[in-house]
Amino acid sequence: MQKIIEILTVSLSELVAESDERDSLIFNEFGDYWQLSLPELRERASVFAHRYMQTQMKAHYIASTVYELLAGRKAGEDISDYVDELYKELKRQRFFTIFDLQVFRILMPQLNVARFFKLYEVFAVSLRTYENYNPADGIELMVKVHATALSYAISSTARAQKYLSFVIEQIEALQGRPFTSEFSIMKRFVSIVRLYQSGNVDAAKRAFDSFNGAAKRLDVQRLWVSPNLLDFETFWKRLISIDPSKLQESDTALKSAEIETVDFGVFGMGEAFAFIMKLKKLSVHEFELAGMSHSKIYRVRKNLAEFDVEDLFAGMLAA
Repeated sequence: MQKIIEILTVSLSELVAESDERDSLIFNEFGDYWQLSLPELRERASVFAHRYMQTQMKAHYIASTVYELLAGRKAGEDISDYVDELYKELKRQRFFTIFDLQVFRILMPQLNVARFFKLYEVFAVSLRTYENYNPADGIELMVKVHATALSYAISSTARAQKYLSFVIEQIEALQGRPFTSEFSIMKRFVSIVRLYQSGNVDAAKRAFDSFNGAAKRLDVQRLWVSPNLLDFETFWKRLISIDPSKLQESDTALKSAEIETVDFGVFGMGEAFAFIMKLKKLSVHEFELAGMSHSKIYRVRKNLAEFDVEDLFAGMLAA
């Protein structure tokens, strides 16, 4: 099954679930947030707050805070405290789980450039884990975040110099479904941006004119999954207003973070489990709260026992 997933670049849930339930196994917490009314958002916040009081599980606290933020935004209230709290929670992570990626996607429009790129570095590192696991909703999330990063990177000359090379590097390295149109458009667009950034101005202009002409004929002036992205023409005008020499990498440019990696196909579950605990800064107590016994945690980490389904869900909840 893993080989089929890799070859088809589909997710496990797409392989085993009905199409109308695609990815509900992993995108269930916030999958419908944009469809909810203000009372429904308040109710979700209350439900998760209650769960947190009962279990002390941090994931429930974060989910409650997300729904408070969404409700406050819909009501036109001050949401700065919720933004600060969620940013603080994400900033302490060295790795984003799929749950964290969803929180980042929702929080992203409320972040200033500096805060956004602080989390974008963690986002970029985390995506390496999901290269062979790209559900459709995951591809949409990746495109949305990377497109936002492109727009933010050229918001001023100083920011372009510091951030643009890093963003281009992340998008060029991104793995995904080649037949996903949004993904392909973004990859093509960033290759033209790279031409300009490297100083090949004439070639970049010709490539962009061809690209933008085709986009207009197809009525695709921007990536539809990414309202944060300026339309292609506006982005291009802002980009070329900055001299290419100022877009080169500098001493202050971001660099891809390096973290220890584990080949999950080679290492046993115990090593993988310990690795995730280390990255997520999780304690044994948090897994006990989620339903795993202390002795079972010890035996799994020492490869003396296997996960069963209940252990797996307890581990996911803790993470």
